[in-house]
Amino acid sequence: MKKFVSLVVTVALICSSTSLALSANAASVDSIAPSHELSDYITEDTLPEGVLLDGDYQYKELDNGTVQIYRYIGKNEKAVIPSQIKGKNVTSIGSMSFSMTSIVSGVSVTEVEIPNTVKRIEELAFFMGGLTKMNIPANVEYIGMGAFSASGTFDKFSVDSKNPYFSENDGIIYNKNQTELVCCPPGKTGEIEIPDGVKTIDEAAFYYCTQITDVFLPEPMDSIGMGAFAGCTGLVGIMIPEGVTKIEDYTFQGCESLKQLYLPKSLKEFGEEIFKDADNVVMYCYKDTPSMQYAIDNEIAYMTMLDEDLDYIAGDLDNDTSVTSSDALVVLRASIGMINLVDNQTIIADVNKDGEITSSDALDILRYSAGFTNNEYIGSVVDIQ
Repeated sequence: MKKFVSLVVTVALICSSTSLALSANAASVDSIAPSHELSDYITEDTLPEGVLLDGDYQYKELDNGTVQIYRYIGKNEKAVIPSQIKGKNVTSIGSMSFSMTSIVSGVSVTEVEIPNTVKRIEELAFFMGGLTKMNIPANVEYIGMGAFSASGTFDKFSVDSKNPYFSENDGIIYNKNQTELVCCPPGKTGEIEIPDGVKTIDEAAFYYCTQITDVFLPEPMDSIGMGAFAGCTGLVGIMIPEGVTKIEDYTFQGCESLKQLYLPKSLKEFGEEIFKDADNVVMYCYKDTPSMQYAIDNEIAYMTMLDEDLDYIAGDLDNDTSVTSSDALVVLRASIGMINLVDNQTIIADVNKDGEITSSDALDILRYSAGFTNNEYIGSVVDIQ
């Protein structure tokens, strides 16, 4: 299984090792004059072992007799990948081959024309690029993890309708029958609604889509891959659908705006560093579930959602079968917009039955907890069906 590399580690590795295009034998960065780019110092004598040079491209010859692009070193904003190099078909765009071109060659590549000979786009191929558009041709059969993560500003992929492996819906890449979401374009903005029938979100599928605010997923689903939403700094809310049993490693890492995460009963497992640098999250979960216990163990703010199979008491917002000052605090926070009540919790919180959640509801609950009110609704069993 492919391993998702966290944003901090990835960027650190890239920035500390400008060997994207240079080998250890190339001129050191300290010796390069400011007026020159790294690509100016690349010759056949400074290439890494097994890497060849042809014009604007470093490449490798593969065991099957075809060619993989290793690195683009040209200085054109539009890069045209040749269908052949030295008489051999170009079938693969290698990992990080178009990454950080503005540093390597001094030009940010905004468009890459991919020939129909290409079958594979490897992991992180366009990571941290400057693309303004991207077309996926008919013969591409593999797109690696994070291939287009943080790759530019474009908000829509185009996929050749003759491609038997991939398709496009609302600018997002899916597999052909649209049961698997592969990759969201980095410039996508606002709310994203994923169509019914999608069962899987791939690893790093939304990685560093910084302008999306909400994602609506269909129900049920099977899995959400590692780092799927990592780096989505504008993401505010998302509901994980029933069927998903595990939140994988790094899933919401760096989601600094995430406040509302709704979790299903089916969820049983939690990976590593899920909420690293996502300090504002509130987990909405069902009572006495692994999600609730995870929140408690990791000191994460949480709210319990209503289970229609259970009895609920008016004013008891934390579902502990008693009405206390802590319930009044929850209602007060909801009344000023600090948290959102879910499902039918408004029925439980609206103890004065005026159709609104206000500070007066919080005050009535506080009075009840202290024995200073005769509100007969508070403390009674509520029908939420």
